[in-house]
Amino acid sequence: MNFLEKEKKDWEAVQEKKNQIGEKILSGSYQIAIYERKKLRGIDWFHMFQKALETLARNPNLKGNDFKVLMIMMSQLDWKNYIHVSQSIISLKTGIDKSNVSKSITTLVEQKIISKERVGSSCFYRLNPEFGWKGSPDELGRVVNMKEFKKRQIQYDLPF
Repeated sequence: MNFLEKEKKDWEAVQEKKNQIGEKILSGSYQIAIYERKKLRGIDWFHMFQKALETLARNPNLKGNDFKVLMIMMSQLDWKNYIHVSQSIISLKTGIDKSNVSKSITTLVEQKIISKERVGSSCFYRLNPEFGWKGSPDELGRVVNMKEFKKRQIQYDLPF
């Protein structure tokens, strides 16, 4: 079996699995894929909603540095979407001047992609759970009203 035949066979297997688990289609795109649970010990990962990627890409207020800062912040995502990373570290990892990192974070907060929380003199960030989630699915259901979330997902199809 050559490479293309194997890819086609794998794609067909995925489609069959989606049919078996009853993955819902909203607005012409897959919203949440639920697959067999696998143990991923020692690997950092989180769930991200596919429609959120399109929403980010189509947002005219986000520029290149904003995306770089967001990617570094998401790479540091902790349980329940807390992000513990300083602007200095983001600056070092991206090569973006610290003042521009600050501007990008301000933009991400204004666009409601992340939130900023102060505890004493420390500042913490948190990813909006409608873009991605690191935690149990049950906890996500307690944080986000899923019925309203699905309605907003459909509205994201509209141009900005």
